Amino acid sequence: MNDYIATLITFILLLPITAQFSGPSDRCIGPQDKGLPCADGKKAHLQWYYDNETCVCLAFKYNGCGGNSNRFNDFESCTLTCLPLVDGFCSLHKPPAKNNKGEPLLCSDERKQIQKCPEDYICKPVVFVGACCPKASEELYERSVHPKCAIGSIVKTARSESNLLGKSCVDEFCPANSRCVQEELTAFCCQ
Repeated sequence: MNDYIATLITFILLLPITAQFSGPSDRCIGPQDKGLPCADGKKAHLQWYYDNETCVCLAFKYNGCGGNSNRFNDFESCTLTCLPLVDGFCSLHKPPAKNNKGEPLLCSDERKQIQKCPEDYICKPVVFVGACCPKASEELYERSVHPKCAIGSIVKTARSESNLLGKSCVDEFCPANSRCVQEELTAFCCQ
């Protein structure tokens, strides 16, 4: 049993090191690029790009020609290509709370209680245990990625039924029969 716990703790402590090597592909590094209108009359259409700030694939209206390689035909392709297998512990690239040795504080849900998180931190599950992440950034991320419409319902992507999110309403990604709502980190569509 002690060998199992030692192996588990070693695995958890190596996650931040692993995260450095399993980040997004080079294709995902550039900023959103709407491209240019096409001379041949090709129409503007919806595309997705990986947003490094939020670590989420976001929609935008692509003008049809040019632009950079951080552009995908659908949410699923962007997610499969760009989302790292392990992106550290906490949302928005925030560091977890650390103990006096500089190691991430491990925690668990109330049933197993390995250790309580400090004030202003919450336990975020990671594999078998959790990490103590800043409460404010975790709540901001949750509100941004899982927004709620005050009136109506949120528009979903066509294939995956994920929330249709963009960085800004200026990106013109919402369908014609919906309205764009801007939040702090993302924008979303309500109908």
